[in-house]
Amino acid sequence: MRIAESFINWMIEHGANEDDRDVYIYGFECFVNELLADVLLLTVGLMTSQLLATILWLFFFTLIHTQLGGFQYLLSLKLHLSSMRIILSLKAGLRLSAEMLL
Repeated sequence: MRIAESFINWMIEHGANEDDRDVYIYGFECFVNELLADVLLLTVGLMTSQLLATILWLFFFTLIHTQLGGFQYLLSLKLHLSSMRIILSLKAGLRLSAEMLL
């Protein structure tokens, strides 16, 4: 990722430890990856008029995920598509459950 390398080079020029360059690049790539996934989920939540439910789901999912781990995919795209499928399935299931109670 050229953006990560450029940003890390800028950090090193401004005092970051050059010995940890690879760690910085990996960490920045992970950060950008997570940020894009969260923005995508929030966008879908907004488009489906389920923003609050999406925020709550994302909050609790993050808490659980940091404690228990999660699925590991070689491609982050598969991970994001899988996460999107899970959240949409859960929302559909919750909507059906609410309709059955009424």
